Amino acid sequence: MTKINKLSLVILMSFSLSNTSFAVEAAKPNIALNISNIIYHTANIPATLYRHKETIGELLKGDIINPNSGFIGRIFGLGESLANGKISKVIKLSSDLGKEVTSIIDNAAQIRNISEESLPGAFINTIYNIPNEVVKATNNILEKTADTVVERSSNYKEAKETIAKNKKEIEQDKKQIEIIGKNNQGLQKEVKNITQKVNDYGVEINQVKEKTKVVEKSTRDVLENVRGTQQLLSTNTNLIRNNTNEINHIKTDLNNRYNQVNNKVKHNRNTSSRGIASIAAMSNIPLPAIVGKTTVGIGIGHYDQKTALAAGVGRYYENGTAMKLSVGLAGSQLSVGGGVSYSF
Repeated sequence: MTKINKLSLVILMSFSLSNTSFAVEAAKPNIALNISNIIYHTANIPATLYRHKETIGELLKGDIINPNSGFIGRIFGLGESLANGKISKVIKLSSDLGKEVTSIIDNAAQIRNISEESLPGAFINTIYNIPNEVVKATNNILEKTADTVVERSSNYKEAKETIAKNKKEIEQDKKQIEIIGKNNQGLQKEVKNITQKVNDYGVEINQVKEKTKVVEKSTRDVLENVRGTQQLLSTNTNLIRNNTNEINHIKTDLNNRYNQVNNKVKHNRNTSSRGIASIAAMSNIPLPAIVGKTTVGIGIGHYDQKTALAAGVGRYYENGTAMKLSVGLAGSQLSVGGGVSYSF
């Protein structure tokens, strides 16, 4: 059994009052039609919003009229929107939503006017407040749509700025490459000059060779130090990786255990809430004590966001014996209760 929302609760209450109660006069015939109209037009609102999703997206992004473009910008934007037909889409959206909301408000007002003398005030207020709930739900949908558009626009802006920044860095790198190329040409010229001087001065060549040997030895020493550092770094990296894997292992295990406990708690809570709702529904079945009569009734109970529907039958015999049997249903959970009494 699916969860019963406010509109379903209104239908069940209307059905109970008009068909199963022995003490309340039957409701007017057009109340059921009004409730049906409210449900129909309420269900049409999400469909209407989905049908006009492109227009809503353009309106929220400022593609039709941008409030930040100034007075002149808004005038030109309005003219452009009129030319390409976007304003007519906005008018169509307003018209479609207006029909649904107006019908809901009118039907709720008719129910209130008809039922003020025959139905409880709380029930009338519940029906009359349905348009407010519908408007609130519609606003929530539009707010979520706006948040999504803003978020996507922000992401698009950030991506565009990143591309521009990368392009600028690429241009700078190209300039650096050109500078390096020019410097390389200069270095080649210097090498030629040095080679010529070395050829001219043999003594200087020998000195350069000795210095080269010293540099080579220093280079080998540096390479040995680098290898030792790399080995130490590799060892530490492996230790860090192993510790990270163990920590992730423990974290995953803890999350799994937490989810298992949380699921059990939710399951037990839902089970107990359905049971309490069933007991509330069974205990509120009106069964008046009329000797020699068998009474049948239904009841509704609600507890902790769980709703139950119950049916019961009772009979009072002439010899002072009374018997009652009740059955409650909340979701897939069934509750049964019965009792016998004797009066003397």
